[in-house]
Formats: sequence, C-alpha cells, structure tokens
Amino acid sequence: MSSIATILIVDDDPLAIQALHSTLRGLGSIRYATSGADALALAAGCPVDLVLLDAHMPEMDGFETCRALLRDHPDLTILFVTADIDFATEAHALEAGAHDLINKPVNPPVVRARVNLHLSLKAHMDREREARSAADAATRAKSSFLARMSHELRTPITVIGMADMLLQTSLTPGQREYAETIRGCGQSLVSLIGDILGVSKIEAGKLEIEAIDFDLAEMVDGVGAVTKPVSHRELRQALARGLGTATTAPGAPPAAPTPVFAGVRALLADDNSINQKVGRTSLRKVGLEVDLVADGVQAVEAAAASRYDVILMDLSMPRMDGLEATRRIRAMATGSTSGDVPIIAMTASASTTDREACRAAGMNGFLSKPVSVVALGQTLAGCLKPEAR
Repeated sequence: MSSIATILIVDDDPLAIQALHSTLRGLGSIRYATSGADALALAAGCPVDLVLLDAHMPEMDGFETCRALLRDHPDLTILFVTADIDFATEAHALEAGAHDLINKPVNPPVVRARVNLHLSLKAHMDREREARSAADAATRAKSSFLARMSHELRTPITVIGMADMLLQTSLTPGQREYAETIRGCGQSLVSLIGDILGVSKIEAGKLEIEAIDFDLAEMVDGVGAVTKPVSHRELRQALARGLGTATTAPGAPPAAPTPVFAGVRALLADDNSINQKVGRTSLRKVGLEVDLVADGVQAVEAAAASRYDVILMDLSMPRMDGLEATRRIRAMATGSTSGDVPIIAMTASASTTDREACRAAGMNGFLSKPVSVVALGQTLAGCLKPEAR
C-alpha cells in the first residue's frame, strides 16, 4: 500500500457520500461511486485500499458488488455502511466478504476510528506480505547460488576419479597409501559439500531424506585415513560418541568386480575438459569406445549422425542442457542412434528432485560426480541392452 491510502465510497445517495467524505477528510485520498458498476470500473482503473459500501443500491446491490470487487481484488478491505444492520444483513455481508459493518446514520468519530484501524491493519499485512516475498526471493537466490556453487565445487573433485585410476596402476605401498588418502579426502569434501547444501535445504523446508546402503568398515577406514595422526584410542572414542549404543554389524561383502564390455560405443557429453578426460579414461577402462562432445546441441547432432550404444550426459551445459538434449534424442524419428538408446546422467547435482527430472526427461540411469569406475561399470551393466554388453 502507498503512504497515502485510497478510500472508495460507494453509495447511491449523494448526501450519504457527502457525510462520509466530510468524516474521512485527512485519512487518505477519497473517491466515490454511485453504483456497483461504477465502483468496479473505478477499482479496475486505480489501486484502492478500502471501500465503504452501501448495502442497498439499485441494479447491483452492495453484496453482489462486494463479491465482484473481491473476485478481482482479493486484498481489498470492504466495510458495509447500512441503516438496517440485523443478524441476517450482518451474516449476508460477512458471507460476501465484508470485513466490518457500520450503522447509518454514521457517528463520525466511530467511523474515523474504524476506518483508521482497518487501514492500519491493511498496512501491517501489506508490510508482512512484502517481507515474506523478499524472504522467499532471498531463499530462492540462495538456493540458486548454492546449486551453482555445488556444481562448481564438485567439478574439481574429479581428482577422485584420477585417484581411482592411479590406484589401478603399479604403485609402491607408500604411493598407494598416498593415493588412497587423496581419494578419501576428496570423498570427505564431497560429503561436506552435500552437508552445506543440506543445511540450506533445511532452512528452506526442502530437505530430502534418502535411505542409502553404506559400508561401515569402509567408512571407518576412511575416517582413519583422513584424521591421521589421530591415535586409535581417540578415534575409537570419537566413533563411540557418534554411534552411541549402536552395535557393530558384520562387515559388508566385498564389492562386485567392475564389469568389462567389448565393442560398445559411447557418447560422452560434458562441457568441462577435465571431466571429459576422466570420463573418457573411465569408460575406456571398462572397454567402451568413446566420442566426446561439449554441449547438448552437439550431443543431439552426434546421436543423429552416428550410432551409439549408450550416451552419458552432463546436465549443466551451455547452449542446451542435458535434459533438453535427452528429450530431443528421445523424440528423434530418424537418425543413426536409436531413440531408445540408454542415456545416463552424469552430474554434480544429486538431489531426489534432479533424479526425478532425469527420469521425466527419459534418462535410464544417474551417476553423481565424481564418478568411480566401479559405479560407472555397474550402472552401464544395468542400462545396456544384452546384445551391447
């Protein structure tokens, strides 16, 4: 609401309008209408904060006018001014949406007090609404910023993939320990990034809870590697405090060996050169031939020009994102690649909402960056057609 309120008097009696105009002088900018139709036209042409409305008027009475005004201006404050306030009239007015009723002939001090009260309440509600709107906008901006930061922070964590590849080479025991520590620290950083995003989602009331299996023994080993040179006794004490009275479950069975494929051709779409390098190396590790493109437009063009058994698609890319590229590939009636080719999302964003968006776009699988060779192989095994394995 503006600093000067606009008050609309609606009454078919000029003397009643004059009396109210004199009573309300100084409370705001006062306008008047002598019929319901005129009131609707005036409210449509300029903002109105409060209406003083006669209940009984020809053609369109106050009750019908009240409903019509609130239908077009739901935040409007309407006070009925009538000479016959009985229980039926009061109920009828309140059912139409009135905020208050004033008896005719009007008592000027009472009318001024009531109008001033309702204008103050409306100003307060307008300020509350503006504050909520500003807070919602700030929350959306924060969520958008954190989503972008999550993507930017996770991208350099492809060092985990490089560490995985390094661990598959011939290393001395000391070198292997260093590489494992690099991988463990990187995984801890990924968890911390997830925790930061989790806090923002809690604040926004959008926290998503997932039930995910994990290897307790592997987690403890990772904590031990990252927290060196913490003593074993200190580590046990910290874990005891964190786990409380939980009993230790038997170790999880060893992970299944990474599948290896032969003669499978893959298209990898990612705009980050480091991600391309790690992704290509990982895909070659499991036996795939790989072509690289840098955005969704190139991915659609490549799928139309060449035959691929599987497509791995980053979600956030310039020109065309991975979701739109997937939808266009799914819609292709002609082209070298089949429209039902398996498409796997590879993204730094890993929320349930993102997974649902990927499924809705037509993707078959979802890999959260940084991607391990084991997870890559297992996901490919679940998505590839038998003849392509």
